[in-house]
Amino acid sequence: MSSSYVSSEKSGQPERRAYLDNLRSFVIFIVVVHHVFYYWANIEAPYTALFVHPDYVVGKTDFALVFQYAVYPWFMALMFVIAGISAVFSLEKRGKKAFVKNRLHKLLVPSTLGVLAIGWISGAILRKNAMADVSQIPALVVFFIDVLSGTGALWFCQILFFFCAVLALFYPLVQKIQQKVWNWVDKAAESPVFLLLMAFVFAGFWLCSKILNVPVVTVYRFGIYGFCFACGYFVFSRQKVIDVLAKFWLPILALCIAFFFVYFAKYRNGFYAKPAVMVQLLYNVYAFSGVLAALAIGCKFFNRQTAFNLFCKKYSFGVYVFHCSFLVIAIWFMLQHNLPLLACYCLGFVFSLGASLLFTMAVSKVPFVRFVLLGIKKGKVNE
Repeated sequence: MSSSYVSSEKSGQPERRAYLDNLRSFVIFIVVVHHVFYYWANIEAPYTALFVHPDYVVGKTDFALVFQYAVYPWFMALMFVIAGISAVFSLEKRGKKAFVKNRLHKLLVPSTLGVLAIGWISGAILRKNAMADVSQIPALVVFFIDVLSGTGALWFCQILFFFCAVLALFYPLVQKIQQKVWNWVDKAAESPVFLLLMAFVFAGFWLCSKILNVPVVTVYRFGIYGFCFACGYFVFSRQKVIDVLAKFWLPILALCIAFFFVYFAKYRNGFYAKPAVMVQLLYNVYAFSGVLAALAIGCKFFNRQTAFNLFCKKYSFGVYVFHCSFLVIAIWFMLQHNLPLLACYCLGFVFSLGASLLFTMAVSKVPFVRFVLLGIKKGKVNE
């Protein structure tokens, strides 16, 4: 087994690359499963109706419903925390200019050029499913509707690039304060003040959930995701903080599970992604505990590299980029054959995961195509 830690010269602490990569791959797997359920499970139709399956019973508690409620509050918050942690090491390794260039290629290119190149196909299917007649709308306008509809999960890349650009813009100021913040965080992690630190971080987490939320397109939550990115950079990038979480992984997980049952009991008759729900105290308590539990368990049990881990690291980003498109295409064909809902779940998952993985492996070998779709210039599928 390779060492999970690499010395970081400037911060004076080890880099936890193995468990971060493993957590990222795991979350991407969860995202695929979530979308398989989400596209069919119209929890509060027509508010969430993407595709309507006659077998789905609104309000029925089944595995698909429980799974969505269980993962949605915390999994993307965790992704932004991981991105913030990774930004520390990437800036130290590359420098500001190369950091921005890397993020521009990796994040902005797939979420703009990639959507223009192929994302519009799934967008057109979603548009046809939602709009009865577009004959009176100019073709160019229809195309841009398809492009926007085909963005899928790539909103994450767009928001993350914005945060990285802001970090780079203010990096000279960040450099002046980061060591003082890190020193204080390290001292807090070595004393009971750590609980006060976590309480302070949660307060910011909850308050930021209430601000900078884009209307209608509710995934664009700049407040809370920006706070998660900043906390990843200033707080959770510190090894001493992660060590404390890993030490107490079991009580953290127990609290997280308890918070889930309370949150689920309160909100199960509504829709977990409603703006009015996502700003509530209980929702954010569960979301924050989910992030802490994932970091704790990841460091405690999955801080290692195996052949499987490295394979997932290499291709998971491509799966994230393409899975929504293949899932929508699969659902479109399944609608024509009136398959049972369980079969739709299974076939949708297998096809979206398998096709996106194979497609990533194929396009990563074609120079220009891999740049447009994945932002890869020199053949490195993942860095």
